[in-house]
Amino acid sequence: MPITSSLMQARKSAYSAYNAQMAEEQEKKAKEQQLKKRKGKETQDLQEAIKSLERKKQKLEDREKLV
Repeated sequence: MPITSSLMQARKSAYSAYNAQMAEEQEKKAKEQQLKKRKGKETQDLQEAIKSLERKKQKLEDREKLV
């Protein structure tokens, strides 16, 4: 089968479609990673805030025991 210009064009179109799909998937994965990272950071910040509040609560309870 001879290579014709229409076959070359079809091949280019197929590669373009594939590359577009791969770029879209990579972008989606990157966004998911950013979201996971952000959620992880928010969770860590909340845990630290809870620990801080627990320490403050404990200090207040200790002060009340002394009085």
